[in-house]
Amino acid sequence: MAQVTWRAPDELVERVQHLAAADGLSMNAFLSRVLALAIESDEDDPLAARLRNRLRAAGLLAEGMPRSERPNALAFQRAQASAGAGVAVADLVSALRE
Repeated sequence: MAQVTWRAPDELVERVQHLAAADGLSMNAFLSRVLALAIESDEDDPLAARLRNRLRAAGLLAEGMPRSERPNALAFQRAQASAGAGVAVADLVSALRE
């Protein structure tokens, strides 16, 4: 499972925490649900429909976005092997500071 850092104004974080608690969810579970609703359809759930309508109105809804498929093991191994072949970020940062 991946971990993501989210930076947001304190007031927004407090509002999200309040909404999550009102639904009996942790903030993590609430944010995961909202993001999933942005890319998946569950129109039978009234909360899901309301959130999707708000996301659609804000232009943040990914309509018709296909679910990604996991790569096969060989493709994953190739990508993993080539991932470390570039320039290290630390080297790039050091070069920019010179």
